[in-house]
Amino acid sequence: MPARLSHRVVNNGDGDLKLLWIHAAAKVVRTFTDTGEPVPHLARRDKV
Repeated sequence: MPARLSHRVVNNGDGDLKLLWIHAAAKVVRTFTDTGEPVPHLARRDKV
């Protein structure tokens, strides 16, 4: 997935979703598309 491209993962099934997410950088910051808020990966706000 290219950087700065909006995307999301949705589980449309009845079972648990297992996801392996690999980042190319050691420091990752997510940006919420609706607010533009940057959030460090695994920060409390990232898990909301």
